[in-house]
Amino acid sequence: MDFRLDETAETLGDLTGQILGRELPDTIIASSECESDGYSRSAWQGLVEAGVPEAFLTATLGGADADHTVLAAVLRQVAVYGGLVPALPVLAFGLQSLARYGGEPHRDLMVRAAKGQALVTGALCEPGGRRVADAATRAERIPGGFRLSGVKNFVRFGEEAEAILVPARVGDGEVGIFVVPAGLDGLTPAEHPVPDHVPTARVGLDAVTVPEHALLGEGERVAEAAEHFELTALLGLCATASGLLERAMTLTAGHIRTRKQFGRALAEFQAVTMQIADVFVAHRTLENSCLAAAWQLSTGRTLQARRSLSAAAYLVCHDLVPALFTCQHLHGGTGLDLDHPLHRYFTGGLAIGQILGGTEACLDAAAGRAWAS
Repeated sequence: MDFRLDETAETLGDLTGQILGRELPDTIIASSECESDGYSRSAWQGLVEAGVPEAFLTATLGGADADHTVLAAVLRQVAVYGGLVPALPVLAFGLQSLARYGGEPHRDLMVRAAKGQALVTGALCEPGGRRVADAATRAERIPGGFRLSGVKNFVRFGEEAEAILVPARVGDGEVGIFVVPAGLDGLTPAEHPVPDHVPTARVGLDAVTVPEHALLGEGERVAEAAEHFELTALLGLCATASGLLERAMTLTAGHIRTRKQFGRALAEFQAVTMQIADVFVAHRTLENSCLAAAWQLSTGRTLQARRSLSAAAYLVCHDLVPALFTCQHLHGGTGLDLDHPLHRYFTGGLAIGQILGGTEACLDAAAGRAWAS
């Protein structure tokens, strides 16, 4: 059997890595140079000029209809280089769903986001819940549109984005995804503390009025769009976590090969090799779960993808976070140094684990999906 990525995923993943490798050396990743905007504008512009975000648009908009395997490959490379571009919110929380379920009213937003002229993001989480199907945010039908009320948290670039994709329950029925432009009356994003350096917001919606076309999908496709948004967002988070752990593991392996104690390299001590081996197992398990989910989503195997993503989310919280603590521990004092790049990967992984809700929340979500299936 051939387990390699398809040509498009491999090409765009490699291209992303090449551009970010040029724009983001370890000195930049370790520094606070990008923290005023929350991301590296030059690195993001490099990806835009290479057509990486544009590839996720439909062919009619000049894109390549890039699928979930491409998304996972790109986001993994972004994470390897510190996650210092807004690819996760723009691609996984925004463009993938807009391109598939948006219409003519969303055309300008999609094109501008793909050209780096606007940021789009999505609001996956609510206080006490991460599943779109359990959304407490309400969308009341009114003449000509909807009135949205609720609270969303952990919204990446929620204050900076030009539009936020918001899951909300329409009346007492199904959940839909609404495109909510910034600046509307009643929309109040505020800073949300997280462990990493990515701008994150808590977004309040107090009777926010949006037009009919703000709802993605039509008829039966409304529920399909909501499921697609949730699974794509989860894939984006887990693929990002996989890339963060990969780079943390690489940095740690390099450190224990060269760092000496008692006249011997750390890698020569059995206790150290056993710990880095556990990190390797955690990384490969998560990576394989993400690749399986990406392939399943790309080939329409939604039920299997749900299960793979439930496993991947659990692995992020149960295995990845302890693995990152191990990487930090094996670095000794260097692991706590903000002048060393490891802190980006450590805090980034902690933030994703927090967004996913922790081990118990992931188990509860997995159980809910199992009963639903």
